[in-house]
Amino acid sequence: MDMENDFTTGLQETRNGRIYYLHHAGKGRSLVFLHGVGASHIVWKRLVELMPDSYDVYLLDLLGHGMSDAPAIDYTIEAQVHSLRDFLSAQNRLDCVVIGHSYGAWTAAYYASLFHELSGIVLEDSAGIKEEFDDIIESGMVAEYKDSMLKQLVNMNNNKEYVMKSILNEDFAIRNQLTKDVLARISTKTVVVWGSDDKIVESKYASYLSSGIKGSVLKVVQGAGHSPHYAHAQEFYSILSDFLSTLG
Repeated sequence: MDMENDFTTGLQETRNGRIYYLHHAGKGRSLVFLHGVGASHIVWKRLVELMPDSYDVYLLDLLGHGMSDAPAIDYTIEAQVHSLRDFLSAQNRLDCVVIGHSYGAWTAAYYASLFHELSGIVLEDSAGIKEEFDDIIESGMVAEYKDSMLKQLVNMNNNKEYVMKSILNEDFAIRNQLTKDVLARISTKTVVVWGSDDKIVESKYASYLSSGIKGSVLKVVQGAGHSPHYAHAQEFYSILSDFLSTLG
């Protein structure tokens, strides 16, 4: 499928603002894609080009990103989750499969810990893992980490500084981190995908995530960095396709 020609655009009202999305209407399973922090739906272009027209595909701009609304709120993961819940409910897709990358994977995992009707989740190089935050805090480099990340994020995609700053501040608020207790509440069928050479969220954290979600499967993409869906699109799609085939 072609992102420019095979998708329609829309704006869906949620409790926190409107979510912008692209939709390819297919008769098969519904797939909802969530990008990483500071990015937008564009990141999935190379992957969707490999996918057959049969899939019903939604590419979202998370709240505060891309062409979605960017209200003056605290950008907690819980706020993103409830906005996603409103979106899926309005689209009648509460039983979809959610594929999340990094910040989007964090959102997907936290969503699945609260709501249990999704058919499956794909967590790619997920952010939000408690052990990673613990390691950053123990290094004594929290301020430097936030400053470096903020500079990178505000220079991407015309991102709004107050949104990115809010996200980074909330990252270290314990309430929404992917703790063992949060992960243990996930009953949705899950595959964890990780780039072996990820320098942003190191591959060692993949085992923390996978071991915390009962029955999840871990797939490591050798030679890939933080975005296997882009740099190793064919291999990522193979993993996704195999996972979808197990859902019936």
